[in-house]
Amino acid sequence: MGKILDIVVSQYVHNNAEEKQEQPLILAAAEESIKKKIIEEIEPGIREEEYKKAKAKVEAEENEKKLEELKEIIWSGFLLAFLVGLLVNQVTDVITRLKSGSMIWTVIMIIVLGGICFVVFCWMFVARVKKIYDDIKKNK
Repeated sequence: MGKILDIVVSQYVHNNAEEKQEQPLILAAAEESIKKKIIEEIEPGIREEEYKKAKAKVEAEENEKKLEELKEIIWSGFLLAFLVGLLVNQVTDVITRLKSGSMIWTVIMIIVLGGICFVVFCWMFVARVKKIYDDIKKNK
């Protein structure tokens, strides 16, 4: 038990003992009984408070995880948008070249950038699927 609780209960029992004639075993039993009642009364409130603290901590961790995932998605989106923009630029150049002549380097760039976009998309998709699978496996 807590030191303060022991002192307070002991003083209460000894102050309320009739003419100090009661046996020490009876006084010790009275002290233990009072301590037990106090703890039984306080404990549910403490448990509820600890539960609320733990729940708030878990929610904060989940929110932090969601924020990190959002940052990841945003950066992946910027990278993919940049690559798609380069691809569109090359396709536009092909259309221009079709009207005038040689376009072998432009076609090569279209194929390379299209391949990069496809690989990045597949990598992002597989990473998301793996993450979802790991979360499901972890929760089971």
